[in-house]
Amino acid sequence: MKKLIVILGLCISLSLSYSQDYHFSQFHSSPLTLNPAMTGFMLGKYRIGANYRNQWGSIKSKYETYSGAFDMNFMKCKWRRDYFGVGLVFAGDKAGDLAMKTTHMGLSFAYAKGFGSRVKHSIAVGFQGNFYLRGINLTNAIYPDNIDESASINNSFFMIDVGAGLLWHAQLADRLNMYAGVSVLHINQPYNSFFKDKNSKLPIKYVASAGALVELGNKWNLIPSALFAKQGQSMQGMVGTYVQFIIGDDLFSETAVALGAWGRFSRPVTDAFIVGARADIKNVLIGLTYDINVSDLKNASSGRGAFEASAQYIIPANCQKKSKGLICPKF
Repeated sequence: MKKLIVILGLCISLSLSYSQDYHFSQFHSSPLTLNPAMTGFMLGKYRIGANYRNQWGSIKSKYETYSGAFDMNFMKCKWRRDYFGVGLVFAGDKAGDLAMKTTHMGLSFAYAKGFGSRVKHSIAVGFQGNFYLRGINLTNAIYPDNIDESASINNSFFMIDVGAGLLWHAQLADRLNMYAGVSVLHINQPYNSFFKDKNSKLPIKYVASAGALVELGNKWNLIPSALFAKQGQSMQGMVGTYVQFIIGDDLFSETAVALGAWGRFSRPVTDAFIVGARADIKNVLIGLTYDINVSDLKNASSGRGAFEASAQYIIPANCQKKSKGLICPKF
């Protein structure tokens, strides 16, 4: 059975050539891998973030994903609603017995333009350039008879691609602040295969996402979020919300805790039910989630899903309290 798994893993991985990107359940905590237009989109001037995901702990093979990012905005204090954003993201992914690795580095830029008087809006456009290095350890691989291991397979390859995105943000009422965005990634469809004689391309990825902060009262907030992504033949959707409680004085408190739940759907079946917790402590956001596997894969994974952690540190701008521009809350 183990040999069969290795053979199937090799064939599927090399023929499909990573037709689907790595992903985070806490997609709202990884903005630079979600939409380039979200670069600099924050309540502050600088943002440092990190994400870690460990999947299927019952399987001896490691399935891990991690990322780190830094972004900032310019001219927000002077222009109030308009700003430029620039950001850098680094990510890595490791999967399976063959230690299939992906290393990703991306540089993104964004510009946001504000408009409206009674109802404040902004529209941002962003672009991202990416470098990917992908490798595989073939030491323990077992090759089917129709694969010539010496002539057909590379241990590693790299690719360069570009992405773009749009983001709409609005403060529709005193107690309702929301955003919605779309992005198109891998626009140039770079060559993406370990096979030397295969002309495989990385499919374009289309992503739509949205989020909001809904103030229910002086102490309670809803922070809903949703995602839909399509890449090649793969489709995924997520929807859910945090319920947040403000600790201390609701006007001046910088501390809050939240519990949340999301459902993830992959064509054609339900994939996972996700539960999470979040803490906002001054300018630090910490999130923890766990994916409960509800698909047929639960039989192989012994029902164990994925653990994920995220952290963000946002440094406020000097003019933040004086600004009369569009307020971006901590989504």
